[in-house]
Amino acid sequence: MSYFRLLVLLGLLSSSLFALAEDKTRHMQACMLIGYTGETILHKKADEPRFATVLYASGISFLVGLTKEMYDQNDYGGFSSKDLAADAIGAFSGALLSHYLNKHYFLRVDHDPRTKRSSITGTYRF
Repeated sequence: MSYFRLLVLLGLLSSSLFALAEDKTRHMQACMLIGYTGETILHKKADEPRFATVLYASGISFLVGLTKEMYDQNDYGGFSSKDLAADAIGAFSGALLSHYLNKHYFLRVDHDPRTKRSSITGTYRF
């Protein structure tokens, strides 16, 4: 299954499961952002097999969501497995999206301080 198909499947699954709950959407978005950022950093810095960075970033992001749920449990007794499911979907889909974009797209920003001009170069790798 291609990355694009998997991302579409995750998007459809998440939108149908959590369409009515704004809290679930926030959980998913936060973990998606953490997963995306984590995979981008690992993709650039780590000397790991490429798909391993997706798994590591997803795990880190999921642990952040799990920590939040444990805090909720201790704070007001509100541990939610549905929030945790939203965290897991967001973490994996954010890391997978980052992996796909980092693998195929490259952006470079250049700035010349003498002329005070900046340029952005974008390329697509086939």
